[in-house]
Amino acid sequence: MHRQFHVCGGTQRVVTLGERYYQLSRLGRDTFCASVAQATLVRVMASGPEAPPLAVGIGSGISTVPRELDDASAAMFARQGRTDSGVQELIPLVKKLGTPFVDLITLGRTDGNDIQLADTSISRFQAFFRRQHGNWYVCDAGSSNGTRVDGRPLKARTEKEILSHMELRFGSVDFHFHTADSLYDVLASRPATHHESEDLV
Repeated sequence: MHRQFHVCGGTQRVVTLGERYYQLSRLGRDTFCASVAQATLVRVMASGPEAPPLAVGIGSGISTVPRELDDASAAMFARQGRTDSGVQELIPLVKKLGTPFVDLITLGRTDGNDIQLADTSISRFQAFFRRQHGNWYVCDAGSSNGTRVDGRPLKARTEKEILSHMELRFGSVDFHFHTADSLYDVLASRPATHHESEDLV
């Protein structure tokens, strides 16, 4: 999980990416959208063994949120018979230095991807994202367990346009896709946790 140190009251405390995004949302839409990744995957984690974060290395973060924040996530959990732990993992869609495919953001289980997810249902090279003319696209890279958008399987190596709030499934792991603009609406609507209230600047 990527974290940064933040000095508060003369002591150092680790601030998660989720908390930092929340802080930025308190500064207004324009500041938030100019400061964060252009798009983010949001994983609402179930209680129990699924709770640990999946993302490895730079780019992930944990943010505690109330369940009622995200109706789409609540509906997804109800369909799957799972219990929401009240925690979201934020994974910005950003290019990692030194990875191939300059115009693609790749996702998979190995560290050669821009987004590395530690889950055995995800292939070594599962999928990729592309942003073109302001629109976002996702493509399954021929993975073993497939990629789904809003429950529909993607044909391998065929790009599909995605919009904010759409549900993406890689292997057996579920996310919601958000542009910076829609993620601002999500974060700006929720109350601060204790630490986030302390850290607002």
